[in-house]
Amino acid sequence: MPSEPRVRAVFFDLDDTLCDTIGTREARARRAFECLGRMAPDFDPAALVRRALEPLSEPRSALGVRGVLKELGLLDKEAGIAALDTVRDYYETL
Repeated sequence: MPSEPRVRAVFFDLDDTLCDTIGTREARARRAFECLGRMAPDFDPAALVRRALEPLSEPRSALGVRGVLKELGLLDKEAGIAALDTVRDYYETL
């Protein structure tokens, strides 16, 4: 008697399937760059949000918070890490 196939893995597509990441992109960027602006007042949060929302060549993609922080050389700096933490924690506050 043949055995039934066993489920070995289940994949979930979170990005815009289970979690609305495009619809919240601007709000997440705003929170991140407001955080950055509090820690590094020389940065203009509104200008950084506009930069983060600039589209890339891939459909439905944008530079994003991480891309802007990389351009600014802040990915491994305290202010940049705090901004990324704000993005990561965004959904926990909803």
